[in-house]
Amino acid sequence: MGNRQTALALYLVDWLEQHGELQLHIAQHADQAPALPGAIDWQRFIADAPTPHQPSAQERPAPYQVLRPTLPVDYSAREARNRALGLAGEQLVLDYEQHRLAHAGQETLAAKVEHIAKTQGDGAGFDILSFNADSSERFIEVKTTTLAAETPFYLSRNELLFSKAHAGQYHLYRVFDLNKKPRAFVRSRALDVSCQLETMMWRGW
Repeated sequence: MGNRQTALALYLVDWLEQHGELQLHIAQHADQAPALPGAIDWQRFIADAPTPHQPSAQERPAPYQVLRPTLPVDYSAREARNRALGLAGEQLVLDYEQHRLAHAGQETLAAKVEHIAKTQGDGAGFDILSFNADSSERFIEVKTTTLAAETPFYLSRNELLFSKAHAGQYHLYRVFDLNKKPRAFVRSRALDVSCQLETMMWRGW
């Protein structure tokens, strides 16, 4: 089956290289400005998190081989770098947190929810400072996509380290399907505990 999977992947790369109009369409989708669909049903905003894929005991990692050049653009990474998309997702989660606290009778705490990524910049290690009903802090990182809940996301070393240092207060909100029916699932604790992480880049010296 491994040979067939490899052949299928190569066929798809060939097909995409021959259909530049589709690559242009995918690029436009990755770069598009967000378009929220109007009023949000906050009662249904939080969804169940998808079950991470757990490799079976029979699976073996494929040997690393450079068979041929792959497509030159990682459109998933390109979408993740879409600043307007990220800000729209962060604002959505900020609004949800304010609604959640106000609905619990904590209007004073709701007013203190802060968009840290705006007020302090991207280096804080998280995006939104919110609160629990007992006034304890919640550190929220927001990752947004216009695609499905299972779409992988990208994170920085700083984000990972912050999540580990504040594991008991840390929450990842993965906003998905943003332009059609935006919802989010939540994973708590350190990112290397709550998510499956794959190393994509190293720095050497």
